[in-house]
Amino acid sequence: MLSADERKLMREIVRIAKSRTNAFHEGKLTRRKACEALEVPDLLHSLSNKGLVRPVRRRMWATTKLGREIEHYLQAKDFDANLAYRVAR
Repeated sequence: MLSADERKLMREIVRIAKSRTNAFHEGKLTRRKACEALEVPDLLHSLSNKGLVRPVRRRMWATTKLGREIEHYLQAKDFDANLAYRVAR
């Protein structure tokens, strides 16, 4: 189960991760407005312990296969909750 901060961080990772390598720099996350109040390094290590991201090199991370599946699930859930069309009855 992901905490609210971990979910928020995963949503931001989706937006900045390179599509080919799924790699992203920790500094890009800390500069995002949505991540200002978050402890990004601690959350990345927490996500790493859960197998969703892995360190590539110093301050460089990549999403794992499971992490990408979680990201897609969160995107679909957000779409359904916020942007999906509702049928008026």
